[in-house]
Amino acid sequence: MNLAVSLNAPTDDIRSQLMPVNRSFPMAALQSSLLGYPLAKKSALFMEYVLIQGINDRQEHAKALARYLAPMTVKLNLIPYNPAPGCEWQPPSADAYERFRAWLVAENVFVRRRGEKGGRIMAACGQLGGKNTSLDG
Repeated sequence: MNLAVSLNAPTDDIRSQLMPVNRSFPMAALQSSLLGYPLAKKSALFMEYVLIQGINDRQEHAKALARYLAPMTVKLNLIPYNPAPGCEWQPPSADAYERFRAWLVAENVFVRRRGEKGGRIMAACGQLGGKNTSLDG
């Protein structure tokens, strides 16, 4: 059985801003739980990271994310943010996305670009429609 986790940030401060659930279950606790998850041979945890312009897209974020992921066997799904009406967040430019991906690859993180599905109806990964701007509703 595969497990996918919406991470979306390299630090507790940013993740709590994006996902209020992080205030109750901070990243260290999440990592500890994930390290104990029984993976099958040749299997990996899937991490979802929605890339948001100016929020979680800088080089120091990529380096911190790589450090956080390093103890785990992970496949990172990198997802450009799908803008939602009434939300101030913006997606990264194509160049910014590629730069962030390259920083992660340079840090030996396995990165996949997730397809941008569901954005038109506000049903994209981690971004279900609604007035709340957090990524976990």
